[in-house]
Amino acid sequence: MYTFNNVYIIFNPHIFLPQSLLSTSALGLGGKYFLLYELDGSGLQWENILTSPREGDTFSLGFALLMMVLDTVVYFGLAWYIDNVLPGIG
Repeated sequence: MYTFNNVYIIFNPHIFLPQSLLSTSALGLGGKYFLLYELDGSGLQWENILTSPREGDTFSLGFALLMMVLDTVVYFGLAWYIDNVLPGIG
């Protein structure tokens, strides 16, 4: 039987923001914060997407979503650059 531990370590958001530049990390953090909203009982709403469900925490699901959008822009730019520097045969 698995249980969910309600003991959380509050990290500085300066740790989560660079980590979120990897799209899988941003998705994982977003899922974690979505779960925390549901466990809190308030659920995720538009009015609380930028606030953390944890006391004293400043990172939120809104920041994770913002980092996923930034990831998309960075990966698009990288793909565009590589395609122009090393064009395929065609």
